[in-house]
Order: sequence, then structure tokens, then C-alpha cells
Amino acid sequence: MVKMGAGKILILGEFFFPPGTNCFPLIDWEAPRRPFQHHNAWQHATIFGFFLLSALVELTSQAWLAQRSMKLERAATALALVVKLLEMVARIEHKNALEIRVHTVLMLPAFLLALVLIVEVWVSDQPPLWVLKTWLMLVSGSWLLQVTSILYAPLSGQP
Repeated sequence: MVKMGAGKILILGEFFFPPGTNCFPLIDWEAPRRPFQHHNAWQHATIFGFFLLSALVELTSQAWLAQRSMKLERAATALALVVKLLEMVARIEHKNALEIRVHTVLMLPAFLLALVLIVEVWVSDQPPLWVLKTWLMLVSGSWLLQVTSILYAPLSGQP
């Protein structure tokens, strides 16, 4: 439930934060070339949407199926991480050097975590996989927290 709530809040926040902004329009219909608008908002919303889908699959598996399907839950989480990885690869285009390096650094644990989750769909009862998955989650989370402080709120106040 927390994963679903966070997914909904993050998606809405991506399009309508700060209050009064609207990053929801996909295409500028008034321009003759019909350019795609709000690349970052739509990429983030896609990532959050797949994690929301993963949460819905987990909720369905836990609450409504006769027998809980752990393979289905792991496959949905692996799909969300693969989409996150593909979006990170797509985000490198038209970025400055710092953002390219940051996204490249974040791709390594995302790739390894997706790989571990895909392997875990078939071979689930392996404690080394649990430890590796937990460690990669911790690495991804701590690196993401550090990256946000570098990109969005550096201590020096300079970009």
C-alpha cells in the first residue's frame, strides 16, 4: 500500500509540482512541428508508473489470488527496474557532462539489481541472492540520495 501511495504521489508531483505548474501536456499542438514537451516529467512518470504497476501486481497477488505468486511479484519488480534502466539510458541524451556522469554511475547498480531480480524469478531460494539484492538496494538508494544533493541542492550553491 505504501508503494502504491508513493507511486501516485510521485507521479502527480512530477506533473503538478510546484503548485500552479502543469507539465502534463505531451505535445505542443499549436507548434507546426508538434514537438514533444516535458521530457523529464514524462520519463520520471514512466518510471514511477511501472513501480506503481509492480505494487498493483503485488497487491493482487497477496490479496486476491488463491495462492500468492512470488514469481509474478518478482517479475513485476524486475520489469520496473528494467524500465528504470532503459529510461536512464534514454535520459543521457541532451544532458550536460555532470548529469551524464551521474546517470551513468546510477546505471551500474540498477543493471545489477535488475539482473539479480531476473535471476531470482527462476532461482528464488538462494540466500546469496537475497544478500546481493539487499546490498544493491542499499547502494542504489544511498547513491541516489547523494546524486540528488549534487544535482538539485549542492551545498556550495553553485551548479
